[in-house]
Amino acid sequence: MLVYKYIKNLSSTMFSKKKLKWFFLLGMAFVSVHWLNNSNGFSNPSSGFSHIVFEKIETFCSLIKNDLPGKVLPNRQINDLVPDRLQTCSGTFESTLYRIDHQLVFTTVSTSLLGGKMYFIQHIPFRQLYCIMIAFFVAIGSILLLSNRYPLSRWPTPTSLSLISILSILLSMRASTGWDEFFINLRHAYMLLHYGVYSINAHSMIEATVDFIPLMITTLLGKFGINLMDASIMASLLGNIIVIVFSYSLVFNLTKSKAWAILTALTIGISPNVISVGATGFSAVLFSGWILASSYLILFTEKRILGLIFLSTLTLVRTEGILFAALLMTYVYIFEPLSYITHTKIGLSSIKRMAVHGSIVFFPFIVLLILRYAIYGHAIPNPILFKNTALDAGYFSAGFTNFLDTLLISNKLHYFVLLILFLYLINWIAWKRDSRLIAWKIHINTLLALNVIIFIFILPYFAGGGDWFPLTWNRYGLPFGLILRLTFMVLLYGAVFNGLKKWLNHKYFIIICAVIICLTIASLLSSKKLQSFVNQVSFKSTENTWQRIDNLASLGQFLDETLPKDAVVSSPEEATIMYFSNREMLGLLGVSNPAITAMPFQPLLPGDVLHRKRGYASVYHVRPDIIALLEPVILGNFSSQASPKNSVKYSVQNYLFDNSKVNIAYYRVGSFKALEKMGYQHVTISFPDRIFSVFVSARIYEIFIKNIHEKEFRFIEKYPINYSVNQELTKKYVPAVKEIMPSL
Repeated sequence: MLVYKYIKNLSSTMFSKKKLKWFFLLGMAFVSVHWLNNSNGFSNPSSGFSHIVFEKIETFCSLIKNDLPGKVLPNRQINDLVPDRLQTCSGTFESTLYRIDHQLVFTTVSTSLLGGKMYFIQHIPFRQLYCIMIAFFVAIGSILLLSNRYPLSRWPTPTSLSLISILSILLSMRASTGWDEFFINLRHAYMLLHYGVYSINAHSMIEATVDFIPLMITTLLGKFGINLMDASIMASLLGNIIVIVFSYSLVFNLTKSKAWAILTALTIGISPNVISVGATGFSAVLFSGWILASSYLILFTEKRILGLIFLSTLTLVRTEGILFAALLMTYVYIFEPLSYITHTKIGLSSIKRMAVHGSIVFFPFIVLLILRYAIYGHAIPNPILFKNTALDAGYFSAGFTNFLDTLLISNKLHYFVLLILFLYLINWIAWKRDSRLIAWKIHINTLLALNVIIFIFILPYFAGGGDWFPLTWNRYGLPFGLILRLTFMVLLYGAVFNGLKKWLNHKYFIIICAVIICLTIASLLSSKKLQSFVNQVSFKSTENTWQRIDNLASLGQFLDETLPKDAVVSSPEEATIMYFSNREMLGLLGVSNPAITAMPFQPLLPGDVLHRKRGYASVYHVRPDIIALLEPVILGNFSSQASPKNSVKYSVQNYLFDNSKVNIAYYRVGSFKALEKMGYQHVTISFPDRIFSVFVSARIYEIFIKNIHEKEFRFIEKYPINYSVNQELTKKYVPAVKEIMPSL
């Protein structure tokens, strides 16, 4: 009874009282959508109508992908003239094994982030976390009830948004995952703070990020003594707050209902995409919030100049924001006024205003172009150049698949499109009946136009092959997913209060909405590709989501203590190892290496998003002192084995140099014979709980060995490592640069 009264009071607070009729009409519509959604769409179609529809779509998509020309990139892949003697690249190289019997202490990233608070939150039992979430929901509901008693008070809104932001941050920290690429960005803040240069290295100017404002925030917080990793995560969590605040602002501006706007902000703040990315240190949520803020201010308020300032700085958040700015400006100053630019005077004034406002928006971008060209030698950041495929057919095909997986399968955004069309029809009928809704009609049409603009904006991401991060993050499609959900909530409000106002008793509307939200969440979570997200939040899996960063960081810390100060560390693992080694770096992935960026597309596999260009010649020209290949750290118990030495050798041979990793190593650095000719020697460093695998240059080899001896490592033996590279790779790629080809 108390629960019923609570819900009744809450619903009467949020909505005015009207008669109830045709309740089941709306309910059945959502039940139907839920039934379609539960069929699992593309990933696991069941039976009935949904099965037929998605089977046809899958067939159509597969035909398109199979018919695309250039699937193996014949116009991009350069098949080197590989001599016959080198087309079978297999053999043996020697590794030197050093071992220590006691464990060295490494600082673990996972337990130190945000002063250990993130680790603590990630290990709260799910039952306690569930109770905390319920407490937040009750607190927000209670504030809404109190606002009914004190309608003139302004404190409920900021208090509610603060609680929603705290809950969103809490869940984001719970679901946070560590990625090696996080430290590519962080290197810039580190170098700026300690060496005064915005680059990945202190002595070579290379811009390997598209972020700017987030890294400036990170550096500023670092100047106040905050750890840079913590500062970067704080900057990304700022995006959660911005998304929540401007989601509320947009919905309240259109609906004039504080309660509905707060409910919308809550659903956005705890949505899986926002939570998954929020505390990772990446700027996708902040970037999406910036897009939402500038769009709201320009399209739905009188504060256009402030909106233009937000829009002009969008390219400072992420460089590609200039594309969205151009699309939005085109809509606002060309497409939107087309209906009334019929007189010369009006047209000229509009053109003049467009020129002034355009100069405001594009000025920061133009300044950055000039500065980048002067400092780095190119006007566009290296990651954009690396990922740009110039609409290559093979990558377009891969991007098309990634597009389907990201937006349709993993995030099911097509269901929101269907719901929006259904709700728009109800609103359209209401407009026909009531001419006083003309302002509402204009706002809704503008909101739909914004959906189209953002959708066009995200397409280039997928045209270049798409993302290699988890599809459940929806990192590239995040701005579109957010505005689509906001449009759904606005149209739902309008459909009920404008289209069904004669039949619906609004005091029960909150119950209907709660059911709808539960059905939506349940159907989303039914997707197999979202199970990893569910496991992170519920912590069904005890796996440390920052464990891989801990592993790579331990190798970096070890190198920091054993390498000379002028050493250069190289790896396709960009850039945790280099960040913690505090040394100059040479990236072998390509995002931070302009020499690889300048290469043509030569993917390891057709349309491969991650391994799309190779540039092993940079190893020959730079001669880095340490080369750590993919996954250079093995965890295990190497002290309790009957023969620890044999256990170490077996692990290195079968894990670090299995067929897949040898193929990638060949693709990244050329043949192992070429490394030997350049003077590199492989060293295996064994601990009781882990193994490090590195190639050491002749320049620092003696110093390196001396330093590890001083740490009480002892020489065990030299042992052979056998390898065999896929013959298709050896036929396609020369294993070394021309300068050392004759000696191979």
